[in-house]
Amino acid sequence: MLNQELELSLNMAFARAREHRHEFMTVEHLLLALLSNPSAREALEACSVDLVALRQELEAFIEQTTPVLPASEEERDHTADAEFSACTATCGLPCPILRSQ
Repeated sequence: MLNQELELSLNMAFARAREHRHEFMTVEHLLLALLSNPSAREALEACSVDLVALRQELEAFIEQTTPVLPASEEERDHTADAEFSACTATCGLPCPILRSQ
């Protein structure tokens, strides 16, 4: 099971990637989503991170570097479960961000 806040952040990251028709979700998508996660924001603020600047830089980087799907591939499956299943099936190991409860 995923921690509820982490699961929400992952879902937000996948939703953004899908909304912008990005070919895949990147760690930058995840970090951008984590900026809306109260626990992550608190940790970043404790490290004196400029959250506004980080958000702007992430948005620009994602738009400049992430390939966009052609319109015909727009309906491609971007669910977290599918990605984790594919990851686990490929390497045979459990996903490191999943945690047991």
